[in-house]
Amino acid sequence: LAQALVGRAFAEPLVGAVVAHAGVENGPSRKVLEKCGFACIGRDDESGSDRFLLTRDQGGSGRGGCSPK
Repeated sequence: LAQALVGRAFAEPLVGAVVAHAGVENGPSRKVLEKCGFACIGRDDESGSDRFLLTRDQGGSGRGGCSPK
């Protein structure tokens, strides 16, 4: 489902990136995002969740700087 949503987003020519959030301790959601190629780009100060980014150009490296607590 996640890959289908990303594919749908990138089917739109004006979409250059998709951002997702996952709880720091939500391992299953983090794994889904990483499998889809999202890279963890940092912690959201307001929600405390980690932010993940996938850009159209990136092609999904799955690398990033966040690690679960």
